[in-house]
Amino acid sequence: MDRFTLPIRKTGMKALLTAVFLLASATSLAVTDAERIQVYQEFRAAFDAKQFAAALPLAAKLVSMTEQQLGPDTNALVNPLTNLGTVNLRLTQYPAAETAYQRALAIIEAQSSAGADPAQISTLHGLGEVLLATKRYEAAKVSLDRAVGLTRNQRGLYDQSQLAILPSLIECHMAMQNFALAEQQHQYAFRIAESTFGRADKRLLGPLDRYARWYELMGRYTTARLLHARGLQIAEQDGGQTSLLAVKPLRGLARSYWLEYINGPEETADTSQLSDAAGNNISVGRLNPDGERALQIAIATLNKQQPVIHQDLGETQLEFGDWYLLAGSPSKSNDAYRLAFRELESAGSASILATPKSLAYRATPSSTLRMRPEKPEDFDIRNVETRLVVGADGRVLDAVSVGGDAPDASIKAVVAALKRARYRPRLDASGAVETKELLYTERVYVRKPVVAATPAKQP
Repeated sequence: MDRFTLPIRKTGMKALLTAVFLLASATSLAVTDAERIQVYQEFRAAFDAKQFAAALPLAAKLVSMTEQQLGPDTNALVNPLTNLGTVNLRLTQYPAAETAYQRALAIIEAQSSAGADPAQISTLHGLGEVLLATKRYEAAKVSLDRAVGLTRNQRGLYDQSQLAILPSLIECHMAMQNFALAEQQHQYAFRIAESTFGRADKRLLGPLDRYARWYELMGRYTTARLLHARGLQIAEQDGGQTSLLAVKPLRGLARSYWLEYINGPEETADTSQLSDAAGNNISVGRLNPDGERALQIAIATLNKQQPVIHQDLGETQLEFGDWYLLAGSPSKSNDAYRLAFRELESAGSASILATPKSLAYRATPSSTLRMRPEKPEDFDIRNVETRLVVGADGRVLDAVSVGGDAPDASIKAVVAALKRARYRPRLDASGAVETKELLYTERVYVRKPVVAATPAKQP
């Protein structure tokens, strides 16, 4: 007979119930608040140090300890579960992150005051990030919208914490081709930044740059330049005309000029009339010398920095090379490219130069890069897969279709457009070199076939 069952039989039911009660009490007391706090502090130290692999078992342990002490449905689990989800998100372990976030939300929603729980904001935000990372854009938009709505209801319309959520919500709208909604959120994010930091505070430089880049993407280059100029004014007021803060808005000003040169002032410009200084059909007009001067000032500012900021100097030299390439000055372009390679190699990031980058490409009217359908549901999105040969001068020497599911007319249009494109060539220590094979996929809208209505049967 088992020695553990013998005393139970002898002591009777009352003693058995007492023993069970004492065992349960001992189990519940096995974890103390002090122990949980200690594990949380260890977790937080690892997380703040970005040691996410080390933080993961601590986050899981904290969930387990909270369950053991307080039960599987306690509201005290919401924060540990959210933290567990966030660590998994940082480690790109998306299924585990989603499971943790969903469980935290289920606990919150089971409480009578679920709608007023501030913990729901960070949990919804985290879940939205997981859904966005896994390209479930509609579901991500719903989750992020809820997080923003709760923030505004509980913390105020211009609460600063929204600035962490809105970029992802904008990305959802962009992926779903909802450009009007994306612009609304960009405007709102900038108003929050202005309200939080003030109109002349240097902390507004980041939001100004993001807002200007949005207008660049939308082809509204004059508006973008006004924002970059405002950023430059703030930077110079803070640190003088040679302020390091001025480099980003100076680069933005130059970029807006060459984007306007490439694409024309209007999004609907006639592609057939676009040409660059070397005769390629890509633009009208000429490169504005104000952009070149802006890059020269940025480079001069960076050259004065000690120690040298190799990454920033390399990136700016790279843009200088792009400028001269588009202006039809290959010798100046190659000189700038060699300097850029040297700086970026010193910064440990020269690998970004191993692949050509599109500088001047006027996509076809049906491309998702240009077309903004009022009713996206009336269209399918198809792919055109191509292989390019890019010369040392950035010209496309050959373009052929190698696959995809788009109709022939779309394929021919994309191939023809790519042959007129201009690339930043692949770069090494010697400068620009030819690339024999560059794969490129373009997404195009194809109208869905109209399905005729079935006539009703006669009675």
